[in-house]
Amino acid sequence: MSTFLLLLQAFFALALGWSCFCRMVRTDEHTVREIRLAIWFEGVASGLVLLAPWMPILWPDSFSWRALTTPTWVWLCLLLAAALVQIATARHWRHGVPADFQRTTI
Repeated sequence: MSTFLLLLQAFFALALGWSCFCRMVRTDEHTVREIRLAIWFEGVASGLVLLAPWMPILWPDSFSWRALTTPTWVWLCLLLAAALVQIATARHWRHGVPADFQRTTI
């Protein structure tokens, strides 16, 4: 994998992880459990995407994939996490676009 793609992967994984962190610190016991779990899982998946290329270098006896690559199962975890967020937040779209996502001026 090229260095540029590895840097992009790291950048976007960090951005996703930061977004999940920012959302999680605003949740509490009143937040819908499925939404909290979906955001948490998405944060874990972003960490996997961030670390996967370097895990075989850091712990050579523990991981079987080539260094500086990301196995397919990690990408599948990320897709599952994104799908869970979409499913968990779908209830807010039941009656159309949520008011917070609407422009107030045209």
